[in-house]
Amino acid sequence: MLHEQSVTVHFTACRFKLLAEMLYGDLPTAGLADRDAGVAVVKASLTQLADYVQSASGGDAVKIESAGMSVRADRTPVTMTQVLNLAVSEGDNPASLDAMWKPVAGVRSYECQVNSSDPNVEANWSFKQSTSKSSVTLTGLTSGTKVWVRVRAIGGNDNAGPCSDPATKVVP
Repeated sequence: MLHEQSVTVHFTACRFKLLAEMLYGDLPTAGLADRDAGVAVVKASLTQLADYVQSASGGDAVKIESAGMSVRADRTPVTMTQVLNLAVSEGDNPASLDAMWKPVAGVRSYECQVNSSDPNVEANWSFKQSTSKSSVTLTGLTSGTKVWVRVRAIGGNDNAGPCSDPATKVVP
């Protein structure tokens, strides 16, 4: 096993030496295509080496650092903030409303909720639709009804931010 590792390390070192010569112009025939090919091989080799170190270390930061590599910081979930500046206007078609708001950083999607009775009662709110944009047209509403709309940002791992302040409009 030790012999195989030595051969692999030696082979990898030779590849890096050749690529370094190509990248830094020590080889007179190294053109742009050769350089680009060398960069691709270096990236692939570094990725392969990093994968090996990650696997062999079992994710142990001390072992990874002892291999001469840095440890990536743990990913922390992005906390979704409240959607701000929600505005609701008449839609282009009957029984529709347009809603728009200020985009939230790190959002994956937005969840739009509607309410046609008391907006202070949580049970009265219902899901209407999702969107990845910071605007939406809500269709299929009842004309002449006063509707409250609120929106919340959904981030990675489905972590949802707080709902926006509701906006209201009578459906045309």
